Amino acid sequence: MISSGTALGQFNDSINHYIYIGSTGSFSKTNDLASYVLSNNFKFAISKKKLSFNTVNSWVYGEQSDVKSNNDFSSLIEFDFLKKQKRLYYWGNGTFDKSYSLKIDFRYQAGAGLGLNISQTPNLVLNVTEGLIYETGSMIDKDLGERDYDVWRNSARFKYRWVMKDMIILDGFVLYQPSISTRHDTIFKTSTTLSIKVRKWLSLSSALTYNEITLTDRRNLIVTYGVIMERFF
Repeated sequence: MISSGTALGQFNDSINHYIYIGSTGSFSKTNDLASYVLSNNFKFAISKKKLSFNTVNSWVYGEQSDVKSNNDFSSLIEFDFLKKQKRLYYWGNGTFDKSYSLKIDFRYQAGAGLGLNISQTPNLVLNVTEGLIYETGSMIDKDLGERDYDVWRNSARFKYRWVMKDMIILDGFVLYQPSISTRHDTIFKTSTTLSIKVRKWLSLSSALTYNEITLTDRRNLIVTYGVIMERFF
């Protein structure tokens, strides 16, 4: 999985911390085939007047007819500076990924850039970020086989969160990371979660995530459903 998710909880002046635990999955069984996917996510965020901190960790595991299809781990640490005070703000992050389905042995990213708040209301959050990241890792190239590599990438991301009547929440992001020096080396990911609150801290959810890496010629599409527990404090 490409790490780029973010805790999109809406803070106010009295709420400085946010915690999110989500467990979703899907299962299918016929006479000839059985398959399942489990997705577990943990997010934690701290928001101060000028600086905010956000960490996102996810693990996806799946099997199809007793053959492993997914064993993907992703971790993100992200910082935002002046995001609550200015429309134009600064960001920096570091990530680690390991993915069986995308043929990534390991991958590290670190970078920084600028972000723009398009909307920052309790019911609608829209922002875009643009920056430069350095990436190093080991993966199975579609032409060269397993190899170590390093590359500089442009990183563009659009994030959104829409709250309807304090009950239905639609949030997600679109990430595009092309290599600066190499053609046909692009990372693309999009993720959308629809959740319906049944309690203040508990929601039913359905999520769709799509990943594509041109360097390994691999992609995955995961649709899951389950529960989300979150709390502001």
